[in-house]
Amino acid sequence: MKSIYDSGREWRRPEGRWLGVSTAALAMALLASPAWAQATHTATSDSSAGAGPMQPSGAVQSDRGDAASADVVVTGIRKSVESAVAIKRNADQIVDSISAQDIGALPDRSVAETLQRISGVSLTRTASELTTGRPTDPGRIAPEGGGVTIRGLTGVGSTSNGRDIFTAGSRTLDWADVSSDLIAGIDVYKNPSAEMIEGALSGIIDLRSRKPFDQSGRLVSFSADVSYGDLMKRGFVSGNGLYSNRWTTPGGAEIGFLVSATVNNKGTRTNTIQSGILGAQTLASAIGSRPAGSTVYTPSGLGLSSIDWQQHRFMIDGVLQFRPIPDMQFTLDMAYSKATPHELEYAAFTGSPPLDSNSVFDANNALIGGVVPRENLDLDTRHGDYHYQTRDFSLNWRYAPSGTPWTFTADLQRVTSTADVLSFTVFDEFGIAPNSTNRPTLNFNFGNDPHITTTPAPGFPYTDKGSYWWAAAMDHLEHNTAAEWASRADVEYKFEDSFLKSLRVGARWTNKDFFTNQTTYNWSLLSAEFWGGGTPVYLNQDVVPNLSGQTTFFGFPNFMHGSQPAPLSGWFPSPSLVNDTQLAYKYLAATETAGWGWAPLTYANYPNNVADQKETTKAAYAVVRFGESEGPLGRFEGNIGVRVINTIYHGTGFASVGGIQATLTGCQTANAANPSKCDALANALKFLGASPTTPAQGGITGPFRNSYTDVLPSLNLNFHLNDRLQLRFAVAKAMLRPDFHQTSPVSNYSFTFDSTGATQPGVNPYGGNIGNPNLKPMTAWQGDTSIEYYWGHGNSVTLALFYKDIANQIETKAYDINLTANGVTLPFHAFTNDNSSKHAKIKGLEVGFTQFLDFLHGPLAGFGAQGNFTYLDATGGINSAYSATAGGAAGVSSANLPYEQLSKYAFNAALIYSKYGVDARVAYNWRSKYLMTIISANNFAPTWAEDFGQLDGSIFVDITKNIKIGIQGTNILGTRTYLDRSLLTATGGVVPLQSRYQVTDKDRVIDAAIRVRF
Repeated sequence: MKSIYDSGREWRRPEGRWLGVSTAALAMALLASPAWAQATHTATSDSSAGAGPMQPSGAVQSDRGDAASADVVVTGIRKSVESAVAIKRNADQIVDSISAQDIGALPDRSVAETLQRISGVSLTRTASELTTGRPTDPGRIAPEGGGVTIRGLTGVGSTSNGRDIFTAGSRTLDWADVSSDLIAGIDVYKNPSAEMIEGALSGIIDLRSRKPFDQSGRLVSFSADVSYGDLMKRGFVSGNGLYSNRWTTPGGAEIGFLVSATVNNKGTRTNTIQSGILGAQTLASAIGSRPAGSTVYTPSGLGLSSIDWQQHRFMIDGVLQFRPIPDMQFTLDMAYSKATPHELEYAAFTGSPPLDSNSVFDANNALIGGVVPRENLDLDTRHGDYHYQTRDFSLNWRYAPSGTPWTFTADLQRVTSTADVLSFTVFDEFGIAPNSTNRPTLNFNFGNDPHITTTPAPGFPYTDKGSYWWAAAMDHLEHNTAAEWASRADVEYKFEDSFLKSLRVGARWTNKDFFTNQTTYNWSLLSAEFWGGGTPVYLNQDVVPNLSGQTTFFGFPNFMHGSQPAPLSGWFPSPSLVNDTQLAYKYLAATETAGWGWAPLTYANYPNNVADQKETTKAAYAVVRFGESEGPLGRFEGNIGVRVINTIYHGTGFASVGGIQATLTGCQTANAANPSKCDALANALKFLGASPTTPAQGGITGPFRNSYTDVLPSLNLNFHLNDRLQLRFAVAKAMLRPDFHQTSPVSNYSFTFDSTGATQPGVNPYGGNIGNPNLKPMTAWQGDTSIEYYWGHGNSVTLALFYKDIANQIETKAYDINLTANGVTLPFHAFTNDNSSKHAKIKGLEVGFTQFLDFLHGPLAGFGAQGNFTYLDATGGINSAYSATAGGAAGVSSANLPYEQLSKYAFNAALIYSKYGVDARVAYNWRSKYLMTIISANNFAPTWAEDFGQLDGSIFVDITKNIKIGIQGTNILGTRTYLDRSLLTATGGVVPLQSRYQVTDKDRVIDAAIRVRF
């Protein structure tokens, strides 16, 4: 018997009926958060036939809430919320959902931003390295979230209509790259059953697209919006459209066709000020209240940046459904997506600030403010260009012969994905001459009044192009591809009048190929740096025609929303120069007076990060559903199942030793007082032989083979304590395969020297990073208990308790190896990843609330509230390092730190209004401080994100029954992101204290939109 929520018809709400809400309950709701429609997909009679191959097939329970007829038709935002609540209620496992009844009606502008509304789901707002899918660059806060965690864990499975989806750079998606406009709904399975695709430790996120058989006839809809950011001060236009229809042939066969497309354009700006690594220093004399001999922590440098991020995204989806007879259906899906984000960054940075009477310290004795006189300025312009493409083709067959208890399904899928990356930075420096004292004065503070400003020396203005010289260049390339064939077959037998309800068995086979080709970050000196090099080539010198024209004057306009004066105005390399490395080389080659010989990278001249990894899986499962309406246990239903998976891995790759850009003469000159600091450099140069700047190839490594089998049982029980109260229990085992960047059979050995080429204290100059193709998957036993109370239409209160025991965690370990070349043997201290015997345990609770004020009359009856709260507690967690060449990576990896991205507390709160053709909401999302990353790019210490909350809102009005117009606001309060960094001892150890080192400001964004549906 179907729930009235799943009938495919609009229901009518009774006026004046008491639905039972107290003032205290409503107040509690406003302190919680919007699970924007918690749900699990329960298909209608049409959509069930076209459901994805992984969708649960549990029986749909009837709704026994208040039902009566009246004259109010519920649509829009309220209908979406109620649909999602019904999905959660009727599911046969624990799930939370978001539904969109109208095209473009998900509550946020990206799937990632929408997902954070669900209890237990948090958003990663940090730029990620493509092949890791993890936040490796805290210095670049993403303009919108892309990665998500479920209950504090990464390793989220991503599916679409029950099928595996991914990008070329990762096992999962960057959710910010998925348009929300055409999505019908999102389901989050936190404790998946045995029939669902394996490979997720925290849970599975399934995107539900629209199908032609979901509608009774023709549907034509489109929407458009204009987005404007108040920091970037630019507008971007987007639009999408959908056409769907279905017909019956003279012979009685049914045909359905749907095509949808979206063109999405976005742009935002971020402004950032930051300091470098905070290291210990002993005061030689007293400063303020801090006596001589006390320990303080000073940053290795100071910096600021302005980043303009823009993205053009195109997606098209075509669906053809064919029902030759009532019992049989074919569904053909064809999808294509392309995203081309790019970044333009202007940045400036300086060296370590002095300790003097101007120094300002925080409570941890970390330097957070002061004045830097006669400081050199390094300026750079960076261009980041990304091209992502994915093609997804699938064919599904379903046959349920009438009069029999059998249902047969089969599915075939082909996915291909490519990802290409170009990162190119060109540096110049300001300071009149390398050894001049006529340099700017810098003032900074990272405390309650965060700012960073510079003042040029009198008589030496920033406008003088002759005060700058070409300093360095750095490029990086990636070309990654991924492809998968996947097939599965399922059979279900339904029992009649029995405690056993159904038996479902199935098998799945996949073959995935993951290819990566990545270069190093190719930094090289051009003419000069402050510490040395060749003869400076100034920006006003045309040593080749129009070289001086390859610059631009940039003044950091509206920096930090005008809360401080512009930090500086200066001459930077031009955007046109950094757009093309080959074009840039035509100009920059003439500036290479230092003899280092920078040249742009190609995949042909730097193939040392090539890896080809193949993965084949074979899985089989069986699930039995059972239950009874009356008996000793009352009304209950459940399912028990087991999934068995065999994974076979093959991989080949390269080994290499990185080149060295420093010269022995330059090192000895810079360290004349202690030339022994250059001994390690001399040995490294001998090791590399005649071409010390060219990485030495070690040849192909492998092939490697790894095989493992996992058995994943699951159990779900749902007891109906009365018509409105449900008690659920779930227990299952989950597994997560290692990321491909962890198993990549690539060994990169490198050298670590300071800017002069000398050895650094406490750092082995011979380092490296070694992939481990023999890694086993992480596994987790997990249990859930939830109690859920439903009343009225779309009202609910839920409480869930959960627990995970995680084994085979992947940690970074030290690895010592002696390598010999050209008669020189060097002791490399490298890092690799390995499975740990240490278990991690995560426990927590989730509370959710949805209430519409139907007991009120008139306009007040349109109000509603949603909220959820999540508490997490984790012990024993291990984070693997992904910048493993960083000193101390192994120690930090296994240190007593929480899981990355895990906030102990998080909540959402939303007010909703839906009546008289008006749909409005105000939603606030908050999460507590969390560890962002243990080690990242240019940051060899754990980095933390402070408490963060963001307010968003929207209002849409029906102009006619077919047309809506409205506005959406993102980051309405202009919330800034504050990052803290763990303090380091003089020997590189981690101090259990954190101090603020970075502040990032971003746009408030307003979208004006129109939605049309016929």
